[in-house]
Order: sequence, then structure tokens, then C-alpha cells
Amino acid sequence: MSGLFSFPRLPPGPCQKLFEPVAAATPTRAGCILPRDQVVLPDDSGLRNLNLMDTSFASAKLRPRSGAQAFPRGFAARQPLELANPCPMNQNPEHKKRLHGKVAVVTGATGGIGEATAKLFLQEGASVMLVARSAEKLKETCSRLAVGQRLAQFVADAADETAMAAAIDATVRTFGGVDILFANAGTEGKCAPIEAQQRKDFEEVLRTNVVGVWLAMKYCVGPMKQRGGGSMLAVASMAGVVGFAGVAPYIASKHAVCGLVKSAALELGPSGIRVNAIAPGPIDNRMIRSLESQVSPEDPGSVREGMKAMIPLKRYGTNEEVACLAVFLASDEASYCTGGIHMIDGGYTAG
Repeated sequence: MSGLFSFPRLPPGPCQKLFEPVAAATPTRAGCILPRDQVVLPDDSGLRNLNLMDTSFASAKLRPRSGAQAFPRGFAARQPLELANPCPMNQNPEHKKRLHGKVAVVTGATGGIGEATAKLFLQEGASVMLVARSAEKLKETCSRLAVGQRLAQFVADAADETAMAAAIDATVRTFGGVDILFANAGTEGKCAPIEAQQRKDFEEVLRTNVVGVWLAMKYCVGPMKQRGGGSMLAVASMAGVVGFAGVAPYIASKHAVCGLVKSAALELGPSGIRVNAIAPGPIDNRMIRSLESQVSPEDPGSVREGMKAMIPLKRYGTNEEVACLAVFLASDEASYCTGGIHMIDGGYTAG
């Protein structure tokens, strides 16, 4: 529909509350293809944003809902079309929980994004296996999430192949399978110029951020194929699509995650397994505070304010906002989304 109409930004809510699909007339000019699924805007504020390219589209038939302002001359009422493949969300009049009956594995589960995502997965009906390397932190996280039999924990270093294989096996034995992977384990590493970086530090970042994601994917493939498909989510970063001075190991690792996601999406798509990356910008949690302190130990607040000034939304994101994106991509609402790098950075990389 690009180039034909300009619509205002949509408020939250099911799309059918705002628009009705109606039939479109045959194009009146060679090369002008008018889509069959047209929409009408619910009030006159929307109509002011309706711009026709030219009069050759005056034969398009758009029907306003009851109470909406009448359309200009040349528009007439037509019967609405029956959508062949409506959005899965619209097939659910009872608004059943979006992850009902699903089983999710969350690595890096004791971090801010990991815990927030596990919490929302649980609220949306999933059973969740929390995976992290600290038994003490896992116990604390579980106590905060406390939901009974739909929550389990497993101590494992994401980059330890034997441990990750055991974690996925434990998930299958506990909950019967795996439908969702949220590969979130990661580390920021040390801030330093390239010539000052130490090999052991560089390799540690790659080990956790890249090998850890790959191992989680590797051992979830089999269980997901047995379920007929699934959704893999890898937490990358806006640092996976742009560069920053002083954090070369982290930048390299997150670019690698984006490449891994694209390759995995191509391989696993035929098996019904979707693979996507979530790429957060600055999120208000431990990791960003660590980076602020490393960049300016004397005045980390100045780093924060400087970063906010470069973000179009002028603020840091929250763990919960990342979790909301994760729930969407994990759910059937995102059934045609795979191989994507989904930015959640307040617009930082838009420029």
C-alpha cells in the first residue's frame, strides 16, 4: 500500500477495532495496482491524513464505520471481504494467554532482561526453565517469580556444552518438550582500546555471547523439531548493527549473534522453527551501569546523560519493554517473522 495512503500512528489494540477490510475497484490506470484489503479510518482526525495520489484512484470503494465522517464524492459502500488468513490474534475472541501450553528455556535468567522475560512468559501461560550459572541467584529469582509447577531451574554456564545439553534435557523431562528459547546469557566485557584488550578477556566475551547462544540453539533444535516447530530468540544488541569505540569484543560478539540468527533462520525455517534476534539499545539495568562506570569512573552520570541525548526518545529502555517484544516474537502472533534483527533502542540506530 506504499505510496497510496498516509495513515496516522495506530494506538494499541486489535486491528479490527479500527479498520474494516473492503473491496477495491479495478485500477483505472496501467501500472496502478490497488490492494484488495482497503481500510477506513474511524474519525475525522484520521480522514485529514488520508491523501489520494490523484483522481485515478477515486474509483476505490471505501466504507466508513457507523459514526465516521462520510468520505468524499466518488466513494461508495461495498460489502466487506472475508480475510483468508486473519491475524492469529483476531482468531481468539476470548484472548487466551498468548503462550498457553508452551515451554520456554531462558538462559541468563537471573539478569534484568532474563528475569523480566521469564516473568512475562509465565504470565502469558508458558512453563519456564530458568538457566543461569549462579545457584544462589537462581534461587532468589525463583522465589521472586514463585508460580509453582510451571517454573523450574537449572544451574549451567551457557558456554559449557555438557551443562547446556543437560539443561535442555532436563527441560524436556520436566515439561515434555521445548517450544521457545530465549538465549539471553551475555557479558559486556571490559572497555579498552583494541591494543589494550587482553586475549583472555576477548575470548571470554565471545565464549559467553556467541558460543553460549549457539549451544542453546544447537540443543533446542531436536526438541523443537519433535514439537513441529518453535521460536528461538537470541538477545543481540544495537551493538550488533553499529560500532562503538572501546568495546571491540562486545561489538564483535553481537555482530556474530546477528549473523548466527540469519543463518539459523535459513536452516531451520523448513522445520517450522523461527529464529530472531532482539537488539536492545541502552536498557536501564546492571550492564549499562557497568559500561557507564567503565567509561567514566569519576562521573558515570555524565555518560548516561550523554547517551540519553543521542536517543530520539531521550531515555533508556526498561527490561519489561524488552520482555514485551520477546513475548510477541515467541508467540503465534509473529508466525511469519524469522531471520529478523528486531531493534528496541529508542530510535538510536534510525539515523
